[in-house]
Amino acid sequence: MPIVIDPRNDLVVTSFKHGSLQRYDPVRDRHVDEMEIVANPQIDERGHLPFAAVKHVAFGPKGSFMVTVHSPRPLFVACV
Repeated sequence: MPIVIDPRNDLVVTSFKHGSLQRYDPVRDRHVDEMEIVANPQIDERGHLPFAAVKHVAFGPKGSFMVTVHSPRPLFVACV
């Protein structure tokens, strides 16, 4: 996932632990908080607990809303 800047406060937003985003302050060089995007993952038909991954995040022009795209499993691209 590319690095994205939150327009409300100029914090860096990156993919973090399974299904969450991290907001980081580059000026103070510190972690600010973590936002859980995918809550309560569901067990699949094989009895496995898939880990969701946030693939994209975007903010409205003034930061009044945030949109995310996530997938329940890592996506793999095969080149033939």
